[in-house]
Amino acid sequence: MTCSYCRTQTNHNISNCQTAAFTRAFELYNEGTDSFANKRSSTLREDWLKDNDGNNPSDENWRDHSSNRRLQTRVSPAEFKVIEYIHKFRRIRPNTSSDGHNNMCYYVTRLNSSPPIIVNVSLNNENKLNRVDYQDNDEGMTLLNTYTRRHTRLINARAQYRTNIWRQQQRDREQQRQQARQQELQREQQLRQEQLVLREEPIEANDCAICMEPFGNTNKTILRCGHQFCGDCIFQHFQGQHGTKCPSCRTEYATRVQGWNPPGRQTQPRTHTHNQDTNSRITRIETLMEQLITAQLNR
Repeated sequence: MTCSYCRTQTNHNISNCQTAAFTRAFELYNEGTDSFANKRSSTLREDWLKDNDGNNPSDENWRDHSSNRRLQTRVSPAEFKVIEYIHKFRRIRPNTSSDGHNNMCYYVTRLNSSPPIIVNVSLNNENKLNRVDYQDNDEGMTLLNTYTRRHTRLINARAQYRTNIWRQQQRDREQQRQQARQQELQREQQLRQEQLVLREEPIEANDCAICMEPFGNTNKTILRCGHQFCGDCIFQHFQGQHGTKCPSCRTEYATRVQGWNPPGRQTQPRTHTHNQDTNSRITRIETLMEQLITAQLNR
């Protein structure tokens, strides 16, 4: 197979010729034109990568219009390969990264020409690309391998940075949800508090309606509904499941604090693991066996 661009007897054509894509992208970035465009298609202009605002690929505000679905049918695989190199060239521009890590100031690749070559690309002060070619030998491969390792570390660092940002955003959103939930619970608590009954005068009584003992001068509690009880009796009643309701009229006279549970019904976080379930079953079996043995001995 002979490539229509490099004219070498290789196992590729113009669609996947790295030399063609690289050379055309290099020219488009530096000059804004593609001298090989008219040989590819009569409808492909030399400045075919200029965006709708007239920006060339080397301009900071250039936008890749190849992602437009209307244009994808007109951009062949060979041209998409050119665009890939354009994006790689733009990644060596300084101060274009917002992920906490600076871009690498050079780009190294291996072209499948005949013979293959290693190309080192960098930017000069005028925002133009410079290239230095190396033979596919120890020196060139060392340069390529060094670049690959540094580029891999940069990609991993940026991925870790984005992961940390995502995790922080998740924590912030969770904190906001918890704060919103807390505020909602506080509003509900306040609303319940406002809805509690409140009598202006107590209901006359001489005895506690729970223990039926007469009141003394102390240890007497008057609820919002007006009923009176011994302090010990109403405090013990308050600790029960329905302790916020008056024992006499069943009217709500108080509200619980958030997260309250009746004594003896404290909910503990349960971890469902195979070992815990197995140990629990063994313990129950051992207890049952002990009960059976004890019952047999007592007969």
